[in-house]
Amino acid sequence: MNEITVQIAEEDQHDAWNSIVNQSPNGTFYHTWEWTKVIEDGIVGNGESTYRICAIVDGKVAGIMPVFIRKAFIDTKLKVHLPLYVAWSPHPKLYGFGGPCTTPEHKDEVSKALISESIKLISEKHKMRTCWMWCYDERPLENVLARSNYQLRRHKKTSFIDLRPPEDDILNNIKKKYRQNIRTAEKSGVRIIESNNVDDVDHFYNKFQTELIKNIKSQPGNKYRQVSNATLTKNYFDALFKHAFSKKMARLFFAEYQGERIGALINFYFKGVVSLGHTSILSEHGNLQAYKLLIWNTILDAKNKGYVRLDLTGLPPDESHGQYRFKKDWNGDIVDIGIYKRKVE
Repeated sequence: MNEITVQIAEEDQHDAWNSIVNQSPNGTFYHTWEWTKVIEDGIVGNGESTYRICAIVDGKVAGIMPVFIRKAFIDTKLKVHLPLYVAWSPHPKLYGFGGPCTTPEHKDEVSKALISESIKLISEKHKMRTCWMWCYDERPLENVLARSNYQLRRHKKTSFIDLRPPEDDILNNIKKKYRQNIRTAEKSGVRIIESNNVDDVDHFYNKFQTELIKNIKSQPGNKYRQVSNATLTKNYFDALFKHAFSKKMARLFFAEYQGERIGALINFYFKGVVSLGHTSILSEHGNLQAYKLLIWNTILDAKNKGYVRLDLTGLPPDESHGQYRFKKDWNGDIVDIGIYKRKVE
């Protein structure tokens, strides 16, 4: 193989970037050019940067890797004035996957070049402290990560629902109580509608996201990091509409009851996988079970459109946590995601 050149991707390499993401088994919605733009326009603040790193072989893009730089201790109340930075792939503020994506024929060589050379490239501008990475499927990359001085530090979990079986089989695999809740919502007159209107995205933020933030902040014993990660700004939802909604990579659904929108869900779509994005239910209507109906509607809609997996987007590490039990009871396949760390000398 000819020499590999690692560089920052140019704006006109958008299509080549997404082509690599499509080809790579590690490629997800969270690797796409559009998602990096959402992060760049809607999340990145003072002391943060977005890098789209690509590898060039024979004059063509053969691999890509999104890297996000943040100041060390940015999500704590500690006042640290040293100019130390941490590299993340994916961005840690939101659920996602990172690491390298390559064409199949250049997998190991290009992956190693992206992992090692990207840090050298970024270190020219930022004094790096550590690098963190987790991938959609790290097994093919384990040797490359080890040779690049990354160490497995811990695991997180998510759950995938297989959408290929018949609809009745998927429904019968769900916890019995949830099946009853879905029927209750339907019989009560809750209906699901889709919107692709910017005003409705604004409505989602103003009514539902602010309600979610208020509820999280009111919970006793909440940690600053947990609250911080939930407080997405209006800029983020504006960027999501600008970069993802127009390509149907993000879609918004409302649950309506007696003419009132009582719940909402934004999902992400890419390469046969649907990922639950952002959801909120008005607390006074919790007994109508609209949240479960929104997820069931997502399953039916995605299945009808040919998607093969639904990612429930993460389970809390504490198995007694209510969200862990809720997502587990949809009876998807629970998978471990290795989280790798590298200290920068």
